[in-house]
Amino acid sequence: MGCGRGAVLLMAAQRLTTGRAAGVDLWRSVDQSGNSLEATRRNVIAEGVADRVELHTGDMTALPFEDNSFDVVVSSLAIHNISGSAGREKAITEAVRVLRPGGRLMIADIRATRQHEAQLAKLGMSEVARRRLGWRFWWGGPGRNPSRDRHQARMSELSGHDPVHGPSRRSTKGHVADRAEPAVALDEAGRGGFPRNLVLRPARR
Repeated sequence: MGCGRGAVLLMAAQRLTTGRAAGVDLWRSVDQSGNSLEATRRNVIAEGVADRVELHTGDMTALPFEDNSFDVVVSSLAIHNISGSAGREKAITEAVRVLRPGGRLMIADIRATRQHEAQLAKLGMSEVARRRLGWRFWWGGPGRNPSRDRHQARMSELSGHDPVHGPSRRSTKGHVADRAEPAVALDEAGRGGFPRNLVLRPARR
């Protein structure tokens, strides 16, 4: 959802052994510099995943997919671009609508994850968890500091927690997913420093 130029979409597609990864966006450069359908198509080809990626023009608040279409739904730094809480709630509702029972929803964003958590509870999601995005997901942080970066990398290693990649997931016949442990993850990043304390893991019943 809100795939932009395809960074997360293409990584998901590269992990597939069967099935397809679908990206949807309005392709607005105001949301992401250089964002366009053509740019994303070029990236798809460059990464060698054109045989397993679909690109759709559509709004996150009205996804162009049937109910129960996906094993996994992912959105990274996109939902906050929707103005107004009602619109963001609609996007969360749409994510759940297209998710298959037992599927997994993962959202990373810079704000409003508490609102998303409440909306997911209304929609009957379970196993909700929230965690920090970690230093790799800084948004609007200060410039690079090699010493600080090395220290943060070491702290991440010592904690045994990789906030970006997390545990590996196997592929299933539909789309990227681990059906054995259905859940939703919601992450929130902070501005100008360590991400704020946030993520969600609800599973659809």
